[in-house]
Amino acid sequence: MGLGRADARVVSDRVPPVLHLPAAPLRDRGPERQARYASVFAITAGAFVPLNFIAVRMAEAYTHPRVLSTTGGHMPAEMRFTFIVALIAMALLFTTLWRLELAAKGAAARLRHLRRQVERTAGAARRSGPAQAPPVAAVPARSSSR
Repeated sequence: MGLGRADARVVSDRVPPVLHLPAAPLRDRGPERQARYASVFAITAGAFVPLNFIAVRMAEAYTHPRVLSTTGGHMPAEMRFTFIVALIAMALLFTTLWRLELAAKGAAARLRHLRRQVERTAGAARRSGPAQAPPVAAVPARSSSR
Protein backbone atom coordinates (compact mmCIF):
# COMPACT_ATOMS: atom_id res chain seq x y z
CA MET A 1 0.00 0.00 0.00
CA GLY A 2 1.56 3.26 -1.13
CA LEU A 3 1.40 6.56 0.73
CA GLY A 4 -1.26 7.83 -1.68
CA ARG A 5 -3.64 5.06 -0.67
CA ALA A 6 -2.93 5.23 3.10
CA ASP A 7 -5.72 6.00 5.50
CA ALA A 8 -6.06 9.78 5.83
CA ARG A 9 -6.54 9.60 9.60
CA VAL A 10 -3.38 7.57 10.08
CA VAL A 11 -1.29 9.93 7.97
CA SER A 12 -2.77 13.12 9.43
CA ASP A 13 -2.18 11.87 12.98
CA ARG A 14 1.53 11.45 12.26
CA VAL A 15 2.19 15.02 11.13
CA PRO A 16 1.78 17.12 14.37
CA PRO A 17 4.12 14.98 16.53
CA VAL A 18 6.79 15.24 13.84
CA LEU A 19 6.42 19.02 13.89
CA HIS A 20 7.22 19.06 17.61
CA LEU A 21 10.35 16.90 17.40
CA PRO A 22 12.68 19.89 16.80
CA ALA A 23 11.47 21.43 20.07
CA ALA A 24 13.30 18.84 22.21
CA PRO A 25 16.85 20.22 21.76
CA LEU A 26 15.63 23.76 22.46
CA ARG A 27 14.63 22.98 26.04
CA ASP A 28 18.09 23.91 27.32
CA ARG A 29 18.23 27.25 25.47
CA GLY A 30 17.55 30.67 26.94
CA PRO A 31 13.98 31.63 27.88
CA GLU A 32 13.65 34.20 25.08
CA ARG A 33 14.71 31.71 22.44
CA GLN A 34 12.44 29.06 23.95
CA ALA A 35 9.48 31.43 23.83
CA ARG A 36 10.18 32.40 20.22
CA TYR A 37 10.48 28.80 19.00
CA ALA A 38 7.52 27.66 21.09
CA SER A 39 5.32 30.28 19.47
CA VAL A 40 6.46 29.22 15.99
CA PHE A 41 5.79 25.56 16.76
CA ALA A 42 2.38 26.36 18.27
CA ILE A 43 1.32 28.39 15.24
CA THR A 44 2.55 25.70 12.84
CA ALA A 45 0.83 22.91 14.75
CA GLY A 46 -2.34 25.00 15.03
CA ALA A 47 -2.34 25.49 11.27
CA PHE A 48 -2.42 21.73 10.81
CA VAL A 49 -5.64 21.29 12.81
CA PRO A 50 -7.97 22.48 10.03
CA LEU A 51 -5.82 20.68 7.44
CA ASN A 52 -6.20 17.40 9.35
CA PHE A 53 -9.94 17.97 9.69
CA ILE A 54 -10.32 18.66 5.96
CA ALA A 55 -8.14 15.65 5.01
CA VAL A 56 -10.24 13.28 7.09
CA ARG A 57 -13.52 14.68 5.73
CA MET A 58 -12.28 14.44 2.14
CA ALA A 59 -11.20 10.82 2.62
CA GLU A 60 -14.48 9.61 4.17
CA ALA A 61 -15.04 7.23 1.25
CA TYR A 62 -11.67 5.56 1.80
CA THR A 63 -11.76 5.22 5.59
CA HIS A 64 -12.77 2.28 7.72
CA PRO A 65 -16.45 1.60 8.40
CA ARG A 66 -17.89 3.02 11.60
CA VAL A 67 -18.29 0.40 14.31
CA LEU A 68 -19.51 2.75 17.05
CA SER A 69 -22.84 4.48 16.63
CA THR A 70 -25.86 5.55 18.65
CA THR A 71 -27.56 2.24 17.85
CA GLY A 72 -24.68 0.19 19.20
CA GLY A 73 -22.76 -0.28 16.00
CA HIS A 74 -21.78 -3.50 14.32
CA MET A 75 -19.00 -4.58 16.64
CA PRO A 76 -18.57 -8.33 17.26
CA ALA A 77 -18.83 -9.45 20.90
CA GLU A 78 -15.09 -10.23 21.21
CA MET A 79 -14.17 -6.83 19.82
CA ARG A 80 -16.68 -5.05 22.07
CA PHE A 81 -15.27 -6.85 25.15
CA THR A 82 -11.70 -5.88 24.21
CA PHE A 83 -12.80 -2.30 23.57
CA ILE A 84 -14.51 -2.03 26.97
CA VAL A 85 -11.52 -3.56 28.80
CA ALA A 86 -9.15 -1.14 27.03
CA LEU A 87 -11.44 1.78 27.82
CA ILE A 88 -11.55 0.85 31.51
CA ALA A 89 -7.77 0.36 31.59
CA MET A 90 -7.17 3.80 30.08
CA ALA A 91 -9.60 5.37 32.56
CA LEU A 92 -7.76 3.69 35.46
CA LEU A 93 -4.39 4.81 34.08
CA PHE A 94 -5.67 8.38 33.75
CA THR A 95 -7.04 8.34 37.31
CA THR A 96 -3.81 6.91 38.71
CA LEU A 97 -1.59 9.44 36.92
CA TRP A 98 -3.94 12.27 37.92
CA ARG A 99 -3.81 11.25 41.59
CA LEU A 100 -0.01 10.95 41.44
CA GLU A 101 0.25 14.43 39.97
CA LEU A 102 -2.02 15.87 42.65
CA ALA A 103 0.00 14.12 45.36
CA ALA A 104 3.25 15.50 43.92
CA LYS A 105 1.80 19.01 43.77
CA GLY A 106 0.54 18.68 47.35
CA ALA A 107 3.97 17.52 48.52
CA ALA A 108 5.62 20.44 46.71
CA ALA A 109 3.21 22.87 48.36
CA ARG A 110 3.92 21.37 51.80
CA LEU A 111 7.67 21.60 51.14
CA ARG A 112 7.35 25.29 50.17
CA HIS A 113 5.37 25.91 53.36
CA LEU A 114 7.99 24.18 55.52
CA ARG A 115 10.81 26.10 53.81
CA ARG A 116 9.02 29.37 54.51
CA GLN A 117 8.65 28.38 58.16
CA VAL A 118 12.37 27.57 58.40
CA GLU A 119 13.25 30.89 56.75
CA ARG A 120 11.01 32.79 59.18
CA THR A 121 12.55 30.99 62.15
CA ALA A 122 16.07 31.66 60.87
CA GLY A 123 15.18 35.31 60.22
CA ALA A 124 13.80 35.73 63.73
CA ALA A 125 16.95 34.16 65.19
CA ARG A 126 19.15 36.55 63.20
CA ARG A 127 17.20 39.59 64.37
CA SER A 128 17.49 38.60 68.03
CA GLY A 129 21.26 38.68 67.80
CA PRO A 130 23.95 36.05 67.87
CA ALA A 131 23.00 32.92 69.68
CA GLN A 132 24.89 32.39 72.89
CA ALA A 133 26.72 29.12 73.03
CA PRO A 134 26.11 27.04 76.12
CA PRO A 135 29.00 27.03 78.57
CA VAL A 136 31.59 24.39 77.94
CA ALA A 137 32.94 22.57 80.95
CA ALA A 138 36.65 23.01 81.37
CA VAL A 139 38.50 19.89 80.34
CA PRO A 140 41.86 19.40 81.96
CA ALA A 141 44.75 19.38 79.54
CA ARG A 142 46.38 16.04 78.96
CA SER A 143 49.89 15.84 80.12
CA SER A 144 52.33 14.22 77.84
CA SER A 145 54.29 11.89 80.06
CA ARG A 146 56.42 10.20 77.50
